[in-house]
Amino acid sequence: MNFVDLIQKKKQGINYTEEEIKYIVSSVNSGSTDDSQLSAWLMTVNFRSLNNEEILYLIKAIAVSGKNVSAAFVFFFFMSF
Repeated sequence: MNFVDLIQKKKQGINYTEEEIKYIVSSVNSGSTDDSQLSAWLMTVNFRSLNNEEILYLIKAIAVSGKNVSAAFVFFFFMSF
């Protein structure tokens, strides 16, 4: 699994699994995903949206990570709905 493949998956309209959402959050938190990849993912999610289950997975993964999330990420993410 890699970040670019997950961007392509969402572009195709395929829903993420909980493990994929966990991977996205851990990649962002660890710094292994660069800003351009994160931007591409955010734009894809903006156009294709996450379903309610994916949003729940995302919130859960962020909460479990124990990391602070930037206000810009939260603002952009929730304003896209």
